[in-house]
Amino acid sequence: MKTLVVFPNKELLYAASTLGGEVAALVFSEKEAEAVSGKAHKILVAEVDPRLPDAAAEAVAEAAAGYDLVLMPSTKNAKTVGGLAAQKLGVELLVDVLSMRAEGGVLTAERYVFGNKAVAAVQVPSARSRHGGAWAVPGGAPGRAERRGEAGVGPNV
Repeated sequence: MKTLVVFPNKELLYAASTLGGEVAALVFSEKEAEAVSGKAHKILVAEVDPRLPDAAAEAVAEAAAGYDLVLMPSTKNAKTVGGLAAQKLGVELLVDVLSMRAEGGVLTAERYVFGNKAVAAVQVPSARSRHGGAWAVPGGAPGRAERRGEAGVGPNV
């Protein structure tokens, strides 16, 4: 599974590495690129200000082409950028995802509902054939955003 980590931190890079396959990091400065050097197979540097959500979302949407999964931290900025990028790509966005698992070509994501009072399981068939994928911004741990393409079995993240 090819994974793109946006706004990378060590938790997201670790989560991506446990899924197998290529891990790429999308960063927004050379300083960030140096910080993740050796922790990703590929480092992509976007020449935009990450504080500008539209510009960052455009960079994420362009970089996401060819990746099965996109992970992002569960920050206010990342949720804004993730939502805009998902809209540009025409894919779903799930937020506050606690865990994900893939079985038989179907991804099951557990997420908070009703103001974090309950947990619901959302099943999404492999979206590679329609719209190119779906995104999710988990909120249980440090947070991650995920674009689901081909289903592959991985740990709950």
